[in-house]
Amino acid sequence: AVIKESLRLQPPASTVRMGQKGFFVHDPKTGEAISTEGLMLWAVDVGLHRNESYWPDPHTFNPERFLADNGSANPAFVPFSKGPRNCIGQELAMIESRIILALTMRLFDFKPAYDELAKLDGDGYGRGESAAEASMEQFGDEAWQVQKGTAKPRGGMPCRLSLRS
Repeated sequence: AVIKESLRLQPPASTVRMGQKGFFVHDPKTGEAISTEGLMLWAVDVGLHRNESYWPDPHTFNPERFLADNGSANPAFVPFSKGPRNCIGQELAMIESRIILALTMRLFDFKPAYDELAKLDGDGYGRGESAAEASMEQFGDEAWQVQKGTAKPRGGMPCRLSLRS
């Protein structure tokens, strides 16, 4: 439930599809039909996953929403897309996520190290955004992940870890 709620709030990727002749989207204010022929369509998962029409209290981290009916039955839950072009590796990704989370969290304690982010400038990984990303917010909360076409850890997710005693 925690992993699914994390994916709902911060989906790791989205999808782009080619519009087709005879396929239309509709302007929500005017109802005007807009042809998608020749257009690329980007379904913005973050917007769908935070839409209160589908998710009560959408900006709140609430893993319990995935316990009652397995929550992923909600048609608006699309962290791996849906339909014939969904992610073929999603089941493996979920299994791996559970195992890695359990093994990692039982051994280590993590502490964010954004106050040390400037030390990573020039380390060859090409971040170059430490000042901009050091204190980013998203939806009124401190951002741990930023959306730049796809999701990525803010500032490379600098942290200090220690063995749990």
